[in-house]
Amino acid sequence: MGLFDKKFCDICGEKIRFLGNHKLEDGNMCGTCNKKMSPFFNGRRKTTVAEMKEHLAEREANLAKLPQFVVGSVFGEGKKLYIDATGTNFIVTYASAGNFEKDNPDVIPLSAVTGCNTDIKENREEEYTKDANGNRVSYNPPRYRYFYEFNLTILLNWRWFNEIKITLNSSKVEGLQSAQYHNYESMAMQARAAILRQPVPTMTTAYQANNMTPQSMFDQFAAATAAAAGTTMAQNGTGYQNAGYQAAPNAGYQNAGYQAAPNAGYQNAGYQAAPNAGYQNAGYQAAPNAGYQAAPNAGYQAAPNAGYQAPNAGYQAAPNAGYQAPNAGYQAAPAAAVWYCPNCGTSNESAFCKNCGTQKPQAVKICTNCGWKAEGPNAPAFCPQCGTKM
Repeated sequence: MGLFDKKFCDICGEKIRFLGNHKLEDGNMCGTCNKKMSPFFNGRRKTTVAEMKEHLAEREANLAKLPQFVVGSVFGEGKKLYIDATGTNFIVTYASAGNFEKDNPDVIPLSAVTGCNTDIKENREEEYTKDANGNRVSYNPPRYRYFYEFNLTILLNWRWFNEIKITLNSSKVEGLQSAQYHNYESMAMQARAAILRQPVPTMTTAYQANNMTPQSMFDQFAAATAAAAGTTMAQNGTGYQNAGYQAAPNAGYQNAGYQAAPNAGYQNAGYQAAPNAGYQNAGYQAAPNAGYQAAPNAGYQAAPNAGYQAPNAGYQAAPNAGYQAPNAGYQAAPAAAVWYCPNCGTSNESAFCKNCGTQKPQAVKICTNCGWKAEGPNAPAFCPQCGTKM
């Protein structure tokens, strides 16, 4: 058969127009039949004529399912995710509700979903200024504007394709702390919960009263989903493991794998967490009355009313205690110091935390005259450098 010989479609039998052939593994297909394929099907060249006929027959039968599809919830703009009112099937299409028949989107059962990943992609555009001659030039150092794309990838156990990708926003979203960013972040989390048939958490922007910093929707989703499901979120679509997020225990949201701004390290978000600052906005609250300052060399403050007297500080008998030991040389053993574990917040009296084993922080004495420092319970009462009382 020559290059310019007439070809006929092995599906419908019609003559294939010039440059209109769509190759199959063992045959040819016309453009009309090609348009009937699922938009998510991308293995045409490895599909036999018999398999393609079967696929197009299923697509024809799919048309009969569309009138029975009653929309229950919608996620996204442009290409949208529709979930029916019974929570049984879903559709992904650009078409609006009521106009499904034109595009014939695949009606896919939720039982075929094996996982769902969310991804926030960062894009940047350089900003420019003008020099003295009016020419456009870069700033020094360069300045950028950052925009974010909210993506959803649905993983499937389906014969004709195994994933569907959706971009939820159709316009640019700028600013990590903007209301628009948090709205799409919330939409992504709720769409993911719905497609996995998990309880859909109700999430708000949750502005903190002290500094008006919004709590991350990812944090809210993780907490709400775990509370609703009553289990630890597992991998591959049942929690948020596939999204790269693992909350380190009591670490106050250490970002152990999640980067909303690739290679940005949250620098572009205008936020830098101070080392050992406690990260209070990340949902970690220190134990009440812990009185412990985590900053290095910040000193140790005993919990209020803990009854701690520094060693060698002298003994003061309680008023009206009825005991006077004049010149008896009696030194009462100092009361056991109560301290609070900087790792888990448990109150302790021994040298190691009874809950997690963390060693008790050492107290620090500092000379107010020359700045000489001493750590530990055996620190001298007077500075060995200048003689000033510590």
